[in-house]
Amino acid sequence: MEACRNFICTIIATMRSDPFALETAHLSVIKFGGETKVAIPLNELCTFELSPSVFAPSCGLGGGLSQLVASIRSDLVPSIGIIRGDWRPNVVLWLTAEPTDDFEKGLRELESIKVGKRFAVVSGSVAKATTNRLKDSGFIVVSTESGDEPFCRSKEDAFKRMWDLSDADIDDVVNDSF
Repeated sequence: MEACRNFICTIIATMRSDPFALETAHLSVIKFGGETKVAIPLNELCTFELSPSVFAPSCGLGGGLSQLVASIRSDLVPSIGIIRGDWRPNVVLWLTAEPTDDFEKGLRELESIKVGKRFAVVSGSVAKATTNRLKDSGFIVVSTESGDEPFCRSKEDAFKRMWDLSDADIDDVVNDSF
């Protein structure tokens, strides 16, 4: 859990050093260990505070993905006519265990809406079949155990590379908002 917390803190610090991210990024945390709930509601990056209570050892991934879809549908502003809506959100999952619920249902719900990039950072005992299913669903999956790219470098570089992948797609997102 400490590795997860440290990595998320690194993500936040990296984003806070980017002027573009400071102006555009909003973060939310959905807790899907045990009870699935929005642990930290959507906040601007500059006011986002990470609470240690959001981390839990179990992994109800399907419920977490369903909650994510519900949050996207309720929190994001769609484009209507000439009024531009929010950009499609990027999704970052951190899995530390094999899902304990039917995560296929949550994946199908996520596949039914438009999101930006999908990232899954896998550490711990997550089966190859689960990581392959995430890849099939459009996630960029990296493992902290196997030395997969981009984790061969520091965690800061890993997230910077993810952010660069997201940033490269920004023209598509601007032209295709939520």
